[in-house]
Amino acid sequence: MTSAAEWTIALGLSEVTPWAAVIAIALVAVFIFGVLPSLYFYSYLQRKWVSDLQARVGPNRAGPAGVFQPIALAMMNLLKRGDQEVGIFSPEWIWFHIRNAILFSSLALLPIGGALALVNTDLSTFLVFWVILATTLCTFFLGSAQRGGLGLLGASRETAQMLAGMIPAMFCLLLVSSQAPGLSWRGVSEVQGFFPHEWLILRSPGLFLAFPIFLMSGMVMMGVHPFGPSNAAVSLFSGRALLLIRFSRIYAFFVWSMMASVLFLGSWRLPEGLESGGVLTALLQTSWVFIKAVTVMLGSTLIASVLPGWRSDQTVQFSWIVLAPLALLLLLVSAAIRIGVSG
Repeated sequence: MTSAAEWTIALGLSEVTPWAAVIAIALVAVFIFGVLPSLYFYSYLQRKWVSDLQARVGPNRAGPAGVFQPIALAMMNLLKRGDQEVGIFSPEWIWFHIRNAILFSSLALLPIGGALALVNTDLSTFLVFWVILATTLCTFFLGSAQRGGLGLLGASRETAQMLAGMIPAMFCLLLVSSQAPGLSWRGVSEVQGFFPHEWLILRSPGLFLAFPIFLMSGMVMMGVHPFGPSNAAVSLFSGRALLLIRFSRIYAFFVWSMMASVLFLGSWRLPEGLESGGVLTALLQTSWVFIKAVTVMLGSTLIASVLPGWRSDQTVQFSWIVLAPLALLLLLVSAAIRIGVSG
């Protein structure tokens, strides 16, 4: 573990700085220098590789090989003012910003390294589901605040899609708990190692199958292609707000990929010689988790890019009829095997 004094020195803060302020500054630094660059590289590589896979022109306008194209598109949306702009402090504006505040505050609950796993209760892995429920509720209120019935209809579809993906994901999480001492982030990390043969995904056939189910459940909840999103919020906003909506969707996918990496792909574990503690170890652990998360995102995107997009009702049906029964079956079989072995 990294001590408060080490973080204070690394961040260039005064020795009398409260520990809560040190953690807040550390999280902001991780978001600016870790999360944002990770999402930038994902956005660029995703557009480039998918375009090559589909034999079309990829980002090639801004910068050499189009490396500045994601920034150019972001600036275009920042400077754009669309016809549909909601008023400040209107119900739509309030629910939109509450939703985003809850979503981005989830960084404090995530396992971004041993030193920054701030919440480590016996059920800390379930706290992310509370964030999902809160954002789902805000999305529903955001759609219902629109005039007419289209907003409420779109919000209802998006809410149903989020809830449909949450059930199989929780079954997969319970399956992980059968191999770990509880459902704390550090508990899941301690039973894994740096090398692939020490990861939970290779611990049993059930966990190997649970990984894609868990990942697809998150894609269902986040509306990632081919599980297309509803346009409940997109149809209401444009310009900077639309950019924030798109960024929040990618960020949510990044959060879910990070969870999948910690639960199934060795967590933040490093080779034994590098886990000596200190700020350097914490930075290496955080970087390793981010690399795994971006790799999972790119792999999922490349596979999904060759599939046709699904409607919201098809996505919900797939989750309830395929993902949820499979996850439940894996959980029951694993429990039966454990009872038979122990008996």
